[in-house]
Amino acid sequence: MPRNCLALFATFAALFATSAMAADTEAPAEAFVRSKISAGLAILNDNSLTKDQKSAQFHDFLLSLTNLNAIADYTLGPAKNAAAPADLAEFENAFREYSIALYEIELSRYADRTLRVTGAMPLNSTTTIVKTVLAKDTRTQRAPTELDFRIFGTPGNFTVGDVSVMGIDLAITAQDQVQTFLWQHHNDIKALSANFKQRTEKMRAGS
Repeated sequence: MPRNCLALFATFAALFATSAMAADTEAPAEAFVRSKISAGLAILNDNSLTKDQKSAQFHDFLLSLTNLNAIADYTLGPAKNAAAPADLAEFENAFREYSIALYEIELSRYADRTLRVTGAMPLNSTTTIVKTVLAKDTRTQRAPTELDFRIFGTPGNFTVGDVSVMGIDLAITAQDQVQTFLWQHHNDIKALSANFKQRTEKMRAGS
């Protein structure tokens, strides 16, 4: 998958490389984002864990935070309806493992940055946009970055469904990249799954 998609996924990993104190007046979705920040940091900063233990806990943590299968299905677009159940399940697994590996590896690049929750905008009874700002990077002098998190569900049952980075929608961008691959490979979902698996193996081997 092209570098611009990787960059967006890597920026999404910044969600876990932050610390913040909960405000008394914050909305439930804001509190969800803040609590997950703390939970992610607790795993990543636990020096008593081995590398494998940390990876396993981070894996489970991400699965509890996001519905990666739903995002995988979204990226397929109409191709999902024509996919055999076994092929769809294989792609969902490949997409999920690729995303988790990418988040974990890229996270270290954002260790010096902090995330400030600036507000929440309910879209309906089950969807809220949580607006945040990623602080300036003191190492590279990159300007603050605006991140909007689309939170699905209700209090006690929230998940992160999508992220907008400086106005660029991550799920839509990922879908564009997947659709391009499918167009170039005659809608071969098996080939798409194999491509994700190969990229995951390369990332794991180089980590």
